[in-house]
Amino acid sequence: MTLPWGARVWYRPAAMRWVLGLLVCIGCASEIEHGLDERAANEVVLALNRAGVGARKEREAGEGQRWSVQVPSAEAGRAMEVLKAHELPRGPGSAFRDLYGKQSLVPSPNEDRARWIDALGGELARTLETADGVITARVHLALPDADPLAPHAERTKPSASVLLKRARGIALGISEADVKRLVAGAVSGLSTESVSVVSVESAAQGEAPALAHVGPIAVAAASRGTLTAILASCVGVILLLGVVLVVTSLRQVRANR
Repeated sequence: MTLPWGARVWYRPAAMRWVLGLLVCIGCASEIEHGLDERAANEVVLALNRAGVGARKEREAGEGQRWSVQVPSAEAGRAMEVLKAHELPRGPGSAFRDLYGKQSLVPSPNEDRARWIDALGGELARTLETADGVITARVHLALPDADPLAPHAERTKPSASVLLKRARGIALGISEADVKRLVAGAVSGLSTESVSVVSVESAAQGEAPALAHVGPIAVAAASRGTLTAILASCVGVILLLGVVLVVTSLRQVRANR
């Protein structure tokens, strides 16, 4: 059967390749992180969305619950800068379940105590990172042990140092006094006066950048041109389909006559 002229144009290989390429580009995305656990993937997606970068997580195939994070290809570079500024994704950290639960065959008392101190500092850091405005936290504990050769000697008082990295433009959701009370309350014999807190500002912007509007759709300013081109291409495809349909219908009517 001979196709009408409009249908012949539509079914040309070059035209089909152009349409398929357009459809692929509309859904074009770049994977910037992979092999993350769900907590780390959620942190990455949240940080990118707050910075105005549209990100989504995808579950990876295979054993284990691992996730990847994808962003529009046009924003991949900016997404990497945001993650670098926020020091994401974070590692598993020195939580009790990560360190203190792993024991050697015959652990020495000193090894056991050192690992316990490291795990305690990591657990306190993870707790501080849940406060609003805190990007990362580090807690260093100095807990002198008693000298078994001099049990009656005066012991050095324990101390702690806390480093908080806060988001730019966002106030911390926890005060310095509360940080000191939290750390001192978790360590026996540690007073709030012996806890030092240092807060530094991240290079990343705390607030999302201004959004540009394309009709009713709000996107990051860097994505406005891409979205406009995609929408214009979609409209062009719809119009082309309409023309092909009309021409094909008219030729079919004439053929029937």
